[in-house]
Amino acid sequence: MKKKPKAICILGMHRSGTSTVSRCLNLLGVDLGNKKNLTGSGKANPKGFWEFTQITRTQQKILKILFTSWDRTEPLEENWMKNFRVKNQVKKLKEVVRANFGNSKLWGWKDPRTCLLLPIWERTTRELNMDTSYVIVVRNPLDVAASLAKRNGFLLEKSLRIWALYTLSAFLYTENKERTMITYESLLENWEVPLKNVSTDLSIPWRGDISDSIKEFLSPSLQHNKSSIEDLKQKTTEFPHIFKLYQLIIRAEKDKEFFNSAEFSNNLHELYFQLYGKYFNNDGVK
Repeated sequence: MKKKPKAICILGMHRSGTSTVSRCLNLLGVDLGNKKNLTGSGKANPKGFWEFTQITRTQQKILKILFTSWDRTEPLEENWMKNFRVKNQVKKLKEVVRANFGNSKLWGWKDPRTCLLLPIWERTTRELNMDTSYVIVVRNPLDVAASLAKRNGFLLEKSLRIWALYTLSAFLYTENKERTMITYESLLENWEVPLKNVSTDLSIPWRGDISDSIKEFLSPSLQHNKSSIEDLKQKTTEFPHIFKLYQLIIRAEKDKEFFNSAEFSNNLHELYFQLYGKYFNNDGVK
């Protein structure tokens, strides 16, 4: 039987290191698309965003159709996928993938908005007969907030609320699927260990010839803020769910058995329900 093409979905909150992880996976052989079709570098990301521009623009359009944008702090309304204009954009998304990655055995995409819109991707890759695996990238929410304060002028509370929504959505949407996780901090501290874990978990062949390229790419300039978990605890006393969520994630990164456990899943569902249960008739990501 012919092996299906494999898609790698890189998930994570804005300003969490998803661009850095995307480039590292690209060096491992994951096709991110023709370079001319990738969003170029900018002040916010001097080493590149590593996003396929048509995918990002289509997801921006979908959020606009739903009268929202990337910086929302609560889940999308139930039945958002039934919107006929959304369905039209999903058809376009499918054609973008078919045209640009239809012949790729191993390809991937990164756009943080995917955390909010993942159900459309599950359908898209399934209809294109592709297997999909997920890499969830997490960064200390204090550092995410500091970056958003500088780039967007957001207050701490807003940034933490966005971080919680994106992070919980990424983990809950990918339950019972082939997935792994990586923290931005571990990648910059000792890149080879977490990247090899990603390679093993998602069956991406390891390449021994990429060491110099990754070392050159992972310069200290990529980390402008570096907060500890104690810093987070002290500064989120008014937002205890943020600290609890990050604690769970750090434990899951160090303990694969816990990452795959019902205990981890139940804790995430409980947090999600505490934060967003009022928006729905029942528990779960919609």
